[in-house]
Amino acid sequence: KLEWSGAHRIIRVKVWNRTDGTCHTGGVMPCKERILGFVLSIYLNGNEIWSSSTSTSSTVDTSTVANSYEFAIDNSVHGDEVIVTLPGDDKTLSLAEVEV
Repeated sequence: KLEWSGAHRIIRVKVWNRTDGTCHTGGVMPCKERILGFVLSIYLNGNEIWSSSTSTSSTVDTSTVANSYEFAIDNSVHGDEVIVTLPGDDKTLSLAEVEV
């Protein structure tokens, strides 16, 4: 979760995946696979205004392993929070960096 005081125009978000080896927290799944299926959402004053899961303009496939995922956001989107989530039960999200 990234948070700012006040709204900012958001035109691009890049999510960087981990590239290191196996995560050591209760499993053998490589860290780079713990990002698969993630959803990127942008909020303004607590209201979701854009989501990669519902946007018709988002063509980023988060179901495949990549070093990074870059989302081009409509330049009219203003937000004060960017949140990356991993839907589902008993899942651990693992990523390296989020660049806005």
